[in-house]
Formats: sequence, C-alpha cells, structure tokens
Amino acid sequence: MPGGFQGSVVVSAIGSVAGVSNNVNYDVQFDGSAAYNMPGVGTATVTCTAAVNIIPGDGTADCTITGQLGIAVANVPVLLEITNESAGDNVSFNAATDQNVFGGPTNAQGQLQQNAFLLAGSTVPVTFTINFYWDANNNGQLDPSDVLLATTTCTL
Repeated sequence: MPGGFQGSVVVSAIGSVAGVSNNVNYDVQFDGSAAYNMPGVGTATVTCTAAVNIIPGDGTADCTITGQLGIAVANVPVLLEITNESAGDNVSFNAATDQNVFGGPTNAQGQLQQNAFLLAGSTVPVTFTINFYWDANNNGQLDPSDVLLATTTCTL
C-alpha cells in the first residue's frame, strides 16, 4: 500500500476478531505484506440522563445524551441522532434551533456526550429515540454508509 494509506473496514462479530490482510503481488519484485490489528469495540451503548427540573425553552439542558463504545478508544468519529419524537420535532442538540444530529470524536473513555434541549412550546412528557452511529466517512453528517452502534428510547 502507498505510504500514508488509511482505510477502514467494519466487521460484525460475536467474540474475538483477528485479521491479517496481505497486500502482496508475487509478480512484482520488492512487494510486501501488511498485517492489521482489528480490535473490537465491544458492545456500544447510548443513554439519556434527564435533568431534575425540565422547563421547555428555557435554554438549559433537559437531558445529557452519552454514546459509549464498548472499549475506551479516543478520537473515533461518531454521531448522535434524535428521532421519532412523540410530539413533533421538539428535541434538539441546540437550545435555540432544531438540530437532530451531533457528531464528534470520542473522548479518552470512548464517549461522545452532548446536552439536549426541549424547544419552546414543547409539552412534557416527550418520548424520542436516540441513535449512536460510527461516522464511517468522518464527515460529521449522517449518511447511508454510517454504522448504527446502539439505540435507546428516552422520555422526559
């Protein structure tokens, strides 16, 4: 492979994963091979922790959403998505405008954490789904190539 090559593969498995990829063309002199470590991410989870005093539209966080990889790996590009809101499009990662996807790299503990807000005019209780994705092309947007890692339902 050329110097500086970076690539990615998603492997779904239960249990240990080990792999070797040989990049060898035996007809070419000085061609070599490459071995790749393929650590599993374990079982990913996503959680929603509700605030104590929920007041829609007041600009303070109404819950904290945490996507957690199964192992502590920093700088993995991931996305959180809010969907299936029970009372219209009223839960957001932004206190002032509707933003249903938030992306970034995981921290040293393998987490991406972000506050969510009930927008003005919302009534409680509100039930919604949170999806946690691996951002396969690392563009910060939800695309068909992104891989769903975990999902949960939250009620505020």
